[in-house]
Amino acid sequence: MSQFETAADAIVTGDVTTLEKLIRKNPRLVRARSTRDHRATLLHYIAANGHEGFRQRTPKNAVAIARVLLEAGADADALADMYGHRCTTMEMLVSSVHPHAAGVQSALVETLLDYGAAVDGVENNGSPLMTAFRFHYPKAVAMLVRRGAKVDNVISAAALGRVDLGDRFVDEGGTLRPGVPLADVPLPRLPQDPKAHLGYTLTWACTFGQNEVVGLLLRKGVDASGRDGDATALHCAAAGGRMDLVRLLLSRERHWSR
Repeated sequence: MSQFETAADAIVTGDVTTLEKLIRKNPRLVRARSTRDHRATLLHYIAANGHEGFRQRTPKNAVAIARVLLEAGADADALADMYGHRCTTMEMLVSSVHPHAAGVQSALVETLLDYGAAVDGVENNGSPLMTAFRFHYPKAVAMLVRRGAKVDNVISAAALGRVDLGDRFVDEGGTLRPGVPLADVPLPRLPQDPKAHLGYTLTWACTFGQNEVVGLLLRKGVDASGRDGDATALHCAAAGGRMDLVRLLLSRERHWSR
């Protein structure tokens, strides 16, 4: 087995001793690439996502493992080929169930940021925040926002409960005001259509229980039957047990059907 493969196994099993020994023997290992199609660095294995399935595991000491790699010179924003996209460890981390289940996802987010990962993504397009929202990891969202992630589009503003931004971004006719930027991130690639963005906006506000934002959007005339790529706002409100929002959405749908 190659040193890289041995090191990858050490990462996913939490074997700090073996990992440190391998790096001391070969310091260039932290910037080496897998020979597999994804071409991941060792740091990507921290995310437990996008690489070979049998290594998609997160040990309880994943933060310590990440620090060993980063202290040794691992590139916090190195790109690898994941799911048809060029992705950083951060993007894979905030869309991964394994670090979430291990209770270390937000701590890993903070660690990557401490070592230079771009809080708004390498393309400065807000990809980490939007991805964390898309995969429903509010603790990761909270960490990114606390560390300065920008909230500059109507979808993330609504999901965060920013009534002030919702009011600024959406006009009284239920459409986006001229000049409001559309979110443009690879995970997922959102349709560049203002109406579709308002569907995501309402749906994500319902998903995250942002009642004031939902009320504002509906009063402004945003279509109550809006949806994101997976479900309608009504589906998401019901799935979260948010019956007040369910009743509100149904009342607005009845209003528009008259």
